[in-house]
Amino acid sequence: MNKSNTAQLVKEFVPKPDLNKLDRGKEFSYLQSLGKNINQTIALYKKHGIPVAVATVYNSLRIADAPSFVRSAIAKGEVKASEVLPILAPRAYKGMSAKERNELIKEKLEAIIAQRSERHDMLEKAGFTSESGELKLTRLRTVKLVGKSLAKIRSGKAITSARAQAIKEFIKALDEGATADELVKLALKR
Repeated sequence: MNKSNTAQLVKEFVPKPDLNKLDRGKEFSYLQSLGKNINQTIALYKKHGIPVAVATVYNSLRIADAPSFVRSAIAKGEVKASEVLPILAPRAYKGMSAKERNELIKEKLEAIIAQRSERHDMLEKAGFTSESGELKLTRLRTVKLVGKSLAKIRSGKAITSARAQAIKEFIKALDEGATADELVKLALKR
C-alpha cells in the first residue's frame, strides 16, 4: 500500500462511538496497520470527540491480539475484557512457547469463567435477579434484600430496639430515594 492510499484511508477513518474493548482494539489495530502510533491514534479519536487514554489503547490492543479462544469468550459474554487483561500480560509468559502460553492462558480463562459462574449462582440464590433476568448487585436490590431479612428477623413482632428501628427507617429512606444528606441526618439522629 502506498503512502497516498494510506493517507486517504486514515482521512476517511471515522471511529465508532461506544465500542467494547474487543471492537475498539480492532480499530486500533487497523490504525496501527496504517502506520499510526499511539499518540496519533489518540489525537484522531480526540478529533472525533471520543476521549481515549493511552492505557485504553494498550489494553484494547492486548484484547484484540489475544488468542482466538479469549476473544471468543469475550464476544459470547462469558467474560469481560477487563477480567482477562491480567492473564494477557506478556511478562508472565516470557520464555514460553506460543503453545505453552496459550495453554496457560486457557487454564486461567477457564478459572475466571468458573468464578463468574459461581458468583452468578450466588447472586441468583441471594435474590439479586431483576425482572429481565439480569443479575446485578444494585442498591435497590440490596435494600430490598436487607428489608426482607429484617422482616424475617422481626418474626411478626414490631421492632422495638432503637438500633433496629433506626436501621428500618434508614432502609426505608434509602428505598424511597433519600439524598445522601438526608440519609446522613437520619443516621446521626439516633
